[in-house]
Amino acid sequence: MNIGLIDGKWMPCVQVRRQKHPELVEVIDRSPTAILQTPDSRFGRSRNGHCVLLEGNELAITGEVLEGGTYTLYTRIWMGVTPPKGAQPGYCAVVGEEFDGEFGPKQRRLFVLDEGVCIDGDPSMALIPDLLEAVSALKDIYFPVHERESSADSTGGDRRLCIDPRDETFLEEMMKLKWGIIGYFDEEDGVGDTYLKERFPFWASRDRVAPVFKAPYADDEDYLVKAVESLLSRGLLHHHTCCRILSEGQYRTPLKALGLVCLALQTYDWQEQLADPREFDGYPVEDPTVPHEEVAKRLLERKVMGLMYLVGSHQQRRLLEREGRSGFLKVVADMTGMDEELLRAKLPA
Repeated sequence: MNIGLIDGKWMPCVQVRRQKHPELVEVIDRSPTAILQTPDSRFGRSRNGHCVLLEGNELAITGEVLEGGTYTLYTRIWMGVTPPKGAQPGYCAVVGEEFDGEFGPKQRRLFVLDEGVCIDGDPSMALIPDLLEAVSALKDIYFPVHERESSADSTGGDRRLCIDPRDETFLEEMMKLKWGIIGYFDEEDGVGDTYLKERFPFWASRDRVAPVFKAPYADDEDYLVKAVESLLSRGLLHHHTCCRILSEGQYRTPLKALGLVCLALQTYDWQEQLADPREFDGYPVEDPTVPHEEVAKRLLERKVMGLMYLVGSHQQRRLLEREGRSGFLKVVADMTGMDEELLRAKLPA
């Protein structure tokens, strides 16, 4: 697990944040390996203690500057879980689908961000409680809080927990509130936030829960393993160096857990998770009332927005997040020196 012991307390080496317009997941990794990989990157500390990517000569809000670490955008971060089977340990894998600036439907590269088996000891001796503790911890680290009106509305496209629907006993155990995976006990039951912080080492919010998703193709174990092996051989699936159980390759359950989430990501394309997939599916919207030339301009504008979000500065990305198309026009006007109102008049609404 990608964590470190700081002042006697386990702390994650990564920060995960949900972005909007479009919905993406930002991951800042400052583990020792990531710092060695990208030593020249700079991060500031915001007033709430979160890391913020610094580009250029801008100063950190609090004055504190952290050097080294990676900054990556993902379309979604999902998790696959399989229970123990015989001498094979139960296993969970956190998988991110990398965002490359393209909004059209495509096969995107996948990255195994972290894994969980048990905290100590021989993985083959880990029991189901060990696995569920690991699932809960990884969920708290990698699943961003959904800032929505109701915590029950937590089935967005950027986080899901993929499981084999046939294993009813394991599913029933996983859904018990004592594990803090799909929910927590209510405060009315006498379980306050203080207890949750003591019970779960990376607890952040009662809204940070894992929507359980019955993965497709789960009944074909051989196909799950074959799909993962194919993705690995084709360079479409990579893993973090902290995923030692996966890299050693001595167990079959890690490949099954990865297969659950990889095939789910393939089956349900990212565009289907967005509020209005027509805006990002890479094809012109058929509207007989709009001239073909304007439709083509809209498509080009969306592609430029995607590229600008990928390569733009931290401030430009924040502007695009907050204001969408209006922010895009402001960025273009600033870069070209053109009048913003003139741009607005020239580009289709």
